[in-house]
Amino acid sequence: MKNETLNYLLSRNKTILDVLIKKVKESFADAVDFIAITGSFLTNDFYEKSDLDIFIVINSDEARELNKSFIFDDIGFDIYTKKWSDFDDLIKCNDIFLGTLLDIEVVYYRNPSILEEIKVKQTELSANLVDMDQTAKRVDEAYKQLIDARKELQKSSDLHDGIMLLYRIINIIVFICFSRNQTYLKQGIRRIPEEILKLDSLPKDFSKTFKRLTMCNRLENIMDICNDAINDISEWLNIPFVMEDIDVIASSDSWGKVDVSYDNIKGIYEEIYSNWKNKMRQATMTNNRFLSFMTMCATQELYNELFSFFNIEKFDLITKYDPLDLSKNEVVFNQEMNKWKRIYVKVDRKVLEFMSLDKLKDNLYS
Repeated sequence: MKNETLNYLLSRNKTILDVLIKKVKESFADAVDFIAITGSFLTNDFYEKSDLDIFIVINSDEARELNKSFIFDDIGFDIYTKKWSDFDDLIKCNDIFLGTLLDIEVVYYRNPSILEEIKVKQTELSANLVDMDQTAKRVDEAYKQLIDARKELQKSSDLHDGIMLLYRIINIIVFICFSRNQTYLKQGIRRIPEEILKLDSLPKDFSKTFKRLTMCNRLENIMDICNDAINDISEWLNIPFVMEDIDVIASSDSWGKVDVSYDNIKGIYEEIYSNWKNKMRQATMTNNRFLSFMTMCATQELYNELFSFFNIEKFDLITKYDPLDLSKNEVVFNQEMNKWKRIYVKVDRKVLEFMSLDKLKDNLYS
């Protein structure tokens, strides 16, 4: 990366942080405990279209006003708040993204005791990560979830549901591999294939099986490769894999949907843009099929949640996934994402986008 580009990105990041910290000091000094950055700018794995991963730990809901999704320079940003209790599941190591507590840089804190509290939680997490009994329990529970997902897949006759179950199975397999090795993902989703293959212990021929998982776009292929992958995991864990059937209770909407409005869709388009648009671009540019598949599935997961809540058309992104044409995947992704932009137009909501750093500085929290 050219020095000019690097300096621009660092200047941009500083501007965003300065605006945020200024707003905290002016309006939420007692409600915000600390602000931290994590992600690619700490792991030195960023590129020209990387956003800055920022989270804010609050002690009062009034500071939720600091949540902000916006677009600047064709990059989506998502500043979000959380409470201390939101770390509880992470401390139990029920995730592979432990770096969101272990690998952070605190850029603002309310008082020095906050830093000590962070260290206590980091120490507790690190101890749980290498505890043999806790590791065994985590792996055992994840394996049960893996078998349940496989049973659901066996009864599925819908490609959309089949791909989403494949997505769930991949996530569980990744969790089992990192957990059994008592470590966590150091970089982002796009690095999972290379990081997982560097683990000390893996199932036999795992590299070949893992690559096959994202080559599936037909229901019968999904079932075959998932059975192979689960069998490999079972042998690695010394657990007999028995293909048995159970009744799967279909879920149904038990609540009424609501119409979209100016207020209730605030930030949705910007969040989609921030979380996934440039991941799809990067997947295409780097020929990263895993990233393309996982990004489309994560987006589809959100679309399904939105469809269950709003009176909107169903977004069917994932059945258009093509493992052999990542450029096509990117085009389809953008087409589906832009449907939300049209929904914005219907309710007269404008996308929160800034065309210059000065505009961002003056208007982000105005």
